[in-house]
Amino acid sequence: LDGVVLHFRGRQILVQDRTIRRFMYGIPLAFFCFYSEGIVHTHRDCRWYIAIAQPGLQRLARAGTYAAGLVVVLSMALAALRMDCNGSANVSRRVRRSRVYAFYHVLFRFTELCFRLGAGALLCEGLRVLPWSAKVGAPVFLCAPFLVLVLVYCVALQVANEWGGK
Repeated sequence: LDGVVLHFRGRQILVQDRTIRRFMYGIPLAFFCFYSEGIVHTHRDCRWYIAIAQPGLQRLARAGTYAAGLVVVLSMALAALRMDCNGSANVSRRVRRSRVYAFYHVLFRFTELCFRLGAGALLCEGLRVLPWSAKVGAPVFLCAPFLVLVLVYCVALQVANEWGGK
């Protein structure tokens, strides 16, 4: 999304001109990657089995979506470190003094984000087996409540930025 310009209330806004935007726009992409990896099932008796003819390609598809999710989460962890440095002089000072601290801080944020996104994907995958879900359709639609929450959070963040004078 680098360089993408949105028009909002007559103003041009560069999508990635702020760290928080890079962070927030990565959440739906990472969730989609983790969730897609989870629904490429290996058992044909699953109602929503995604059929890939060759077993090697199926493993490659699962590994590719999982790796894409990890790359997005790593970039979000780096953005979280930058936000933490902007929000706390103590964190900023520690990061400047020690690369080891910076590494462990990014690792902490990385595991936190993986846990949260993984829990969201697990919740949506768990909803798939409920009896009423057979009427819903493809399992991708089951992640709609989670993505709606993410979008509401993005809108609330944008409104807060507008009120705060950016």
